[in-house]
Amino acid sequence: MAATNDLNALFKRVYGDGTIKAVPKFAKIMKTVPFSQQEKLGDMYVVPVLLQHEHGFTYGAHGDGAFTLNAAIAGSVSQAQVRGGMIVLRSRLSYEDVFKAAQAGPAAFESATGLVVENMQVSFAKRQELAFLYGQQGIGQVSGISSGVITLTDASWAPGIWSGMKDCILEAFTSQAASSTQHDTDLTVSAVSQADKQVTVTGTSSSVVANDHLYFKGAKSTTAYKECAGIDKIMSNTGTLFNISASSFELWKANTRAVGGPISMLAILNGVSDAVNNGLMEDAVVYLGTTRWNSLNSDQAALRRYGAQASKAENGSEAISYYSVNGSTSIEAHPFVKEGEGFLIPNPAKRLVRVGASDITFRRPGRADQIFLEVPDVAGLELRAFADQAIMLTVPAQSTKYTGITN
Repeated sequence: MAATNDLNALFKRVYGDGTIKAVPKFAKIMKTVPFSQQEKLGDMYVVPVLLQHEHGFTYGAHGDGAFTLNAAIAGSVSQAQVRGGMIVLRSRLSYEDVFKAAQAGPAAFESATGLVVENMQVSFAKRQELAFLYGQQGIGQVSGISSGVITLTDASWAPGIWSGMKDCILEAFTSQAASSTQHDTDLTVSAVSQADKQVTVTGTSSSVVANDHLYFKGAKSTTAYKECAGIDKIMSNTGTLFNISASSFELWKANTRAVGGPISMLAILNGVSDAVNNGLMEDAVVYLGTTRWNSLNSDQAALRRYGAQASKAENGSEAISYYSVNGSTSIEAHPFVKEGEGFLIPNPAKRLVRVGASDITFRRPGRADQIFLEVPDVAGLELRAFADQAIMLTVPAQSTKYTGITN
């Protein structure tokens, strides 16, 4: 029978060095923003940000001669301090399946382990993408509950979040604040109704009430967050985040545009104007929930005219772009963005940074050559995927969060 060292070598031969190569298409933030090694100060990563312009100007009229200069008033460039959030995923394979496949060669090994490895990659990418979007904010807000059936609010529902979530374990808290009361633990998802925006859970759910916020198990405690701050948290921040105060520096505070109805070209461009007023002068992207993007796409289709000689009518689009004073603003559908909101982000590949100790990998920290782990008292081996990273927006004032989007 092959040894675990042989399995480690075979794993790397089939799957490479253990890092995830093919990021799923739904992980739009991960695909757009490359993982970056930033300077680390203690246990934090340091990212420079511009918070204030220079103001040491002096004006002079013709004939003023050698006029006196005003004092220098320095701009402010600060160091944002970002801590990565760790996530670990465990999966098990039986001795029988793994060792038999290993003895048959790489092709059999890939066939036997491929679905598990692929599912781990997709599952981890989804969990990490959700952290980048909604880390510390929760994945849904309770509208009501009856006999273990939790109905989520329209605004906080995102179909993509709940796809494939059977057996996922949730926890309920009274608010999104770091210190908040926990109502119930170990709420195991047993069913999801996309049409009704409902999640059925088993376990003790008697304390869950309307307005509670749902988190993945372990992502939050009653006194602290365990995951990184996501884009929603960054763009909703009005206090101190990453060691910089939004109340002291207006450039550290994002814009909010209340739509109060269906999303439209005008609503999008009004949010763009808010960002332009605070310095946005480059292409940007708006991430919307899929149903809201469909509404915009439908509006564009209604405006289209066909020539009289056209023999075939083709309509719809994969992307929508508007042009304004900032340049191009692309609208992208994201299955994980909640239906009541959207996010305008300037040039995400440049203005978002993704930092941490490790991107998603199957390599164990300090034991890069050991992929498989023996499980005590179990006739099987364990695979673990690990990541330690965070997302940060370097120019919050040039971004806009859209709220109150409805049908």
